[in-house]
Amino acid sequence: MSEIQFPIFCQLKGGNSFYRVDSHTHMTEYQRIGSRYTVYTLEAKILPERNMIMDLIEDVERYERMSEEEFEGMVKELKSRI
Repeated sequence: MSEIQFPIFCQLKGGNSFYRVDSHTHMTEYQRIGSRYTVYTLEAKILPERNMIMDLIEDVERYERMSEEEFEGMVKELKSRI
């Protein structure tokens, strides 16, 4: 098993959520809601939260990997809509 390289950038396929995973226990979600967005930071302390982060890392069926440049472009676009 290879070592995971953080950060990992991904998005929900067909959705409006974008994620930056910094470790097995820390992630940030940007979610587009209409013309606005929310930012949610999670420091996983309990098993369901850690499982959510592992899903972001491993579940290629629901989440699509992005480059850092694509992720930063999406964040910049979201912030420009304020």
